Amino acid sequence: MSDHTLRLSVAMNVLLSIVFGAMAVSRTRVLGASLRQTVSFAERTSTFHGFRRPSFQYDARRRNRASWVSRAEEKEKDQGHSDNRPRREPTEKELRVMEYQKNAAKLSFAEEAKSLVQYGTGYGVISTVSPEGFPGGAVVMYAPDEEGLPVFSFSTMSSHTQDLLKNNKASLTVTAMEFKGAADARVNMVGEIEKVTDEEQAKKFKAAFLQKHPSAFWVEFGDFIMFRMSTVKQ
Repeated sequence: MSDHTLRLSVAMNVLLSIVFGAMAVSRTRVLGASLRQTVSFAERTSTFHGFRRPSFQYDARRRNRASWVSRAEEKEKDQGHSDNRPRREPTEKELRVMEYQKNAAKLSFAEEAKSLVQYGTGYGVISTVSPEGFPGGAVVMYAPDEEGLPVFSFSTMSSHTQDLLKNNKASLTVTAMEFKGAADARVNMVGEIEKVTDEEQAKKFKAAFLQKHPSAFWVEFGDFIMFRMSTVKQ
């Protein structure tokens, strides 16, 4: 090996040593900075699981639940409503309406029950008694007759039909339109539901049923029978 080649090889080794040394120093600095950030984050959140509020703040734009729930609670304390409506006193007009409602005439319980049956959805829950003495419930269609009493069209194959033919004691529960919960209006009518044997009455009740339920074409089928709650006990 010539002197020139030897000097070139030594120079290359020195150059590579300098380059790799600089890279190692740079990597050490990056790792050190990352470690300091990790330690800082750990120090700030060290009491988070001890149910203490962390020192950093959540970004509300990220919809972090811990942030916007606490802020909503603070707003609710300030404004008094969960939907951000401010508290206010009723106006003079609202006070007059409230006073009028206190003294306004109200429907009796019987009139309210009749209104629910008359203007309801036409669906209710019928409860019958089986031959074994057990109660049975079913969602059925009904329609009010001229007296406001519910009439039905039941198939002879239905279990509630068989129950009524043996024991006509039953109840019908009707709810108000758009019923959503226990605070909404409903009525439970308890009485006797009997089979309509008179043909003229059956035709009249069938017409009332079709007026309430125009698509109930099956009422004309031979195995369907008209029933009526003829007696209301309560």
